[in-house]
Amino acid sequence: MEQFVIKTQVYEWYGCENHVGDPQHGRYKPKGGEEFIFTATEADVFRERELIDLFNERYNTFDRWMRYEAQYISRYWSPVKAEIRDGEIIIC
Repeated sequence: MEQFVIKTQVYEWYGCENHVGDPQHGRYKPKGGEEFIFTATEADVFRERELIDLFNERYNTFDRWMRYEAQYISRYWSPVKAEIRDGEIIIC
């Protein structure tokens, strides 16, 4: 099992709380991106298009306050430690 990231575009509802998703009562605004880390096998990720479609069916619907539109899946790499020394960013 390996770790992967699904990268998404986030949309937030701006409008009436009782009519979430109804364009007559508000609209969704793009709010940047969000990443979700998950564990899977390499074989699972070969189904990338299917996984993205399933994710979007659940989390990119017009009845949610926050919508997440999956863009793509990539392998997760842990961040590399760095620090500032003498005004420069140095990779440790």
